[in-house]
Amino acid sequence: MINGGEIHFHDRVFSRGRDLHLAKDNGSSKTGICAKIEEYRRILNDQVSSGEFIEKRLQYLEAFCRNVIKLELGKYAQKEKN
Repeated sequence: MINGGEIHFHDRVFSRGRDLHLAKDNGSSKTGICAKIEEYRRILNDQVSSGEFIEKRLQYLEAFCRNVIKLELGKYAQKEKN
């Protein structure tokens, strides 16, 4: 959601491509990781893969998404300048 020049995306607030705020729980707690693994298993109906494999896969996907968001925010900021 865009609000007054800031872009709100889940637990982060971006302004002109800069990360201004992180929520307190970034998913690094055991509870957060367990919930993510459970959701991954439910979405993909995967009851076979190890928790370690799923955790690494989720870390990769999260990093990939952060890069895509960063690129898109850069494009948005560039449009705002022009």
